[in-house]
Amino acid sequence: MSSISDFEKSFERATKIVTTKSEKAITSAVVQTLYNIITDTPVDTGQLRGNWQTTLGSPSNISLEGLTDPSGVGTVAKSKLALKKFKLSSGEDIFMTNNLNYATRIEFGHYSSQAPQGMVRINLAKFKEILESEVKKR
Repeated sequence: MSSISDFEKSFERATKIVTTKSEKAITSAVVQTLYNIITDTPVDTGQLRGNWQTTLGSPSNISLEGLTDPSGVGTVAKSKLALKKFKLSSGEDIFMTNNLNYATRIEFGHYSSQAPQGMVRINLAKFKEILESEVKKR
């Protein structure tokens, strides 16, 4: 006959597995969404792409003036690095900010024919679908 202690241990193991899988699914979905936002960001000099900042707990309030990343590779890598610290149990929010003064104008279709539907809104609309796909993989 199993004891309550055995049940508790089994429950704790199952909870840990579910939490780990959930963190991986959420992190993967966020990385994919961030990647999509970054690569959908129009490029002239690469400054707008290079200014995407991923943070945990609170949004960045700085602008990375002069930083360029036309390919977005470095910006995606920095986002992935920031997300390595993400733990579902921490309750921290994930923020992605771009504090260049013209980022909002580009998002809402002004000054760029490259992203008339924006880069954030269009990709956030796909997040639920991406997350569901990541959950199914686990």
